[in-house]
Amino acid sequence: MSHPGEFQGECKGFNDAGSSSNGGNGSSSEVLMEKDVHAAEMNEQQLATATEVTTQVRQPKKRKRRRPPPNPMKEMTFIEHLAELRARLIRCFIYAAIGSAVGWWQYERIWEIIIFPIRPAMEKYAMPLVFSSIFEPLLFRLQLSIVAGIAIMAPLILYEVVAFVWPGLLPHEKRFAAMLMPASILFFIGGMVTAYFLIPIAALFMLRFLPKDAQVLNFVRLYAWSVAKIALAMGFTFQMPLVFMMLAKMGLVSSRALISKWRHAIIAILTVSAVVTPTIDPLNMMLLAAPILFLYLLSIILVLWVERR
Repeated sequence: MSHPGEFQGECKGFNDAGSSSNGGNGSSSEVLMEKDVHAAEMNEQQLATATEVTTQVRQPKKRKRRRPPPNPMKEMTFIEHLAELRARLIRCFIYAAIGSAVGWWQYERIWEIIIFPIRPAMEKYAMPLVFSSIFEPLLFRLQLSIVAGIAIMAPLILYEVVAFVWPGLLPHEKRFAAMLMPASILFFIGGMVTAYFLIPIAALFMLRFLPKDAQVLNFVRLYAWSVAKIALAMGFTFQMPLVFMMLAKMGLVSSRALISKWRHAIIAILTVSAVVTPTIDPLNMMLLAAPILFLYLLSIILVLWVERR
């Protein structure tokens, strides 16, 4: 039998060994736990970094929002109308400036066109064209270049005018106006050509009353502005049938009204002819009034045609 003291010593030794072994296991587990926590933190950091990089790569770039296109059917305010009018007027001035530069460059050719109607009278009566001062040639060239520039760029200027009023027209009015535009250009050219044929006739008739020993001083500025005024007046007057057709299409004019107001029309035509012609004789006035009266009659016929359609 073993002695009780020995048994207690063995138990004590066993407890000491167990405690020492437990102490060793506790320290090693703490180290393992610290390593696991550190590894978990590292994994979390790597995962967050990878997620951030993936998000940056996959995230689409922010696109700028485009403004929606303007709705052409939307009604414009008064301020917007003024802004559009201002922009179109600026473009018209730019067109006129470019045309004036071309007119300055082609001054000699334009000069030949200007004196073409009076050339027969100049050759028959030895009538030169004279300037009133040494400063007038430069001023005349500037003025003629500006007028020629407006005439050269007239199609673009006409486009700006039509584009400004275009949104206010109804669909059937737009189709009708598009049909009239080519005819408007042709009628304008026809009016100017008619004026070029009428001016030589009027000039030769007036010079028939020139005494033998007298000579006419035909001032360039007066003559040129007279020719330009008559040619432009005839060009715009030849638009009368087209204007009445458009007004009839819009329901603003009828053939019955034009026929009933023929007396007023004759007075208005004679008044315009008297203002446009540079002389006070009735012959020149009638030479200019006769084509306009014919155009008024043609307007009545075309308005009747529009009404029947």
